[in-house]
Amino acid sequence: MVDVKDTFLQNFDWKRHKPLCKTVQSQLTSTPVAAAQQKNTGKSTNPTNPATLSVKKCLDDRFYERFINTNDAGIAEKVPRKRSLQMNCTHPSLIDHSNNPIFSITLQDHMKVLAASGLAIHQQQAVSLHLKCIAEHVINCLNDYGWALVDNFLGQNHCYQIHREMNHLYSNGVFEPGQLMETRIDSNSQDIRSDEVYWFDSNDERVNVAVTIRLLVSMIDSIIVHFNGRVPYEINGRSRAMLAIYPSNGTHYVKHIDNPMKDGRCITAIYYCNQNWNARKDGGCFRLFPETSDVPLDIEPQADRLLLLWSDRRNPHEVRPVYRDRYAVTIWYFDTNEKLAAMAKKRKQSVVDEKVENKRQLQQSILLNNEQKLQKLLPSPTKSYKNLERDELSSHDNLPSNFVIFHPTVSSVQQSLGAGFETEQIIKHGNGTLCYSTYFAM
Repeated sequence: MVDVKDTFLQNFDWKRHKPLCKTVQSQLTSTPVAAAQQKNTGKSTNPTNPATLSVKKCLDDRFYERFINTNDAGIAEKVPRKRSLQMNCTHPSLIDHSNNPIFSITLQDHMKVLAASGLAIHQQQAVSLHLKCIAEHVINCLNDYGWALVDNFLGQNHCYQIHREMNHLYSNGVFEPGQLMETRIDSNSQDIRSDEVYWFDSNDERVNVAVTIRLLVSMIDSIIVHFNGRVPYEINGRSRAMLAIYPSNGTHYVKHIDNPMKDGRCITAIYYCNQNWNARKDGGCFRLFPETSDVPLDIEPQADRLLLLWSDRRNPHEVRPVYRDRYAVTIWYFDTNEKLAAMAKKRKQSVVDEKVENKRQLQQSILLNNEQKLQKLLPSPTKSYKNLERDELSSHDNLPSNFVIFHPTVSSVQQSLGAGFETEQIIKHGNGTLCYSTYFAM
C-alpha cells in the first residue's frame, strides 16, 4: 500500500501551494454518466454537449484545513466557505444523477502540474497527493449521489497488465462459477449470475505472477483510508479481491443488492480492464438503479475505470448480458460495527441451527429404534405365510386328486370345472389363511 505522507503536506508552503490547487481543480472536468432516456429501457446515451464543466474542488480550502497545521495567523484565519456535506447525507427527493462528475485527471498530468509549479517533490509524494485528490472526489460523490467514478485510475499500461494477469490465471484453471452470497435463495445460482470468479489469495503460489493486481488493491486501499470521519462508517477491513470474468456468451448478473442482510459490507469498489469496450456491440453495462433516481444508469466497463458505491439497498444493480469477455476486480469494504453485529448474529444462528440439527438427529434415532423394536416383536409376513401354508397342508398329503386348492389369482370357476360331485375345497385367501367349504358341481 502506498503510504500517505501527511508530513509532506504539512511542510508545503501554503502560499505557493494554493495556486497549484486551483490549477489541478481547473483540469478536473465533469463527464456526466448518461442517464436513460426512457424510464423502463435504461438505454445509455452520450452527452450532447461536449463542453467540459467545472466540478467540486478536489483540493479546496476545507481539504487543506484538515491536513495542514500552522501557527501563522494570516494563513490560519477562517474565511467563509460553502457548507460541508453531511456524513449521513439523505435525499428527500429524486435528483439528476447525470450531473455526477467523473474524476479523469491522470497521475502524469498531476505530476506535470506539480513540476510546473516549481515544487521539488518525488514520485511517491505525488502519488500520495493524487490519491488524496481522488479520495476527496469519491467522498463528495458518495455523499451526494451514492456512487462515484474515477477514470484513468492506474494508467493504461498497468490496466493492460492486470488484463494479462487475469487471463493467465483463467487459463491455469483457478476460476470457478460464481456463487451467491445469500445461500438461502431457493434458486439455481447459474440462473442469477453466470460469471466465473477467483478470490485473490496472496498465499496461493499460482498467483505469484499477479503483481499488478496486488498494486491495484493497494491503490484502492490508499483511497479508502481517507474515508473515516467523512462517511457514516468506520472502515477497518475488506474482503479479498474478487476477480470476475464474464464469458462472451450472454453471461449476466440479474438485478440484486450486494448487502441486503447487513453483513458488514458498506462500500463496493469495482475496477474494469476492458480495452476498447463498445457497449452497443459488447453489452455488459453495469446498470445502476439508485434509490434517488427514477431512471437507471448504464455505466460502461471501460478500461482503467474505478466505480465505487454504497453496498446496501440504496444501490440495486445488475450486469447486462455480455457478448465479449468482460473483466472486473471487485473489493468490498466493511463497517466495523455492522460487521461485528453480523458476526455475533451468525454465531447465534449457528448455535440455534446446531440445536435444531441435534434435535432432528435425536428424533430420527428414536424413530429408527422404535421401528427396529417393532420388527423384532412382529414376525415377517412373508415368513409367516410360508410356515402356515406348509404346516396346514402337511396333514392333507393324502387328499384325493379331485381336491382343489384355491388361489386368489385363479378363477374359482376354472379351478372347479370337471368336478361332478360334492367335494370339500381348501380355500387359501389373500391374507394367508385357509378355510374349508362345500362345492356343488353343476
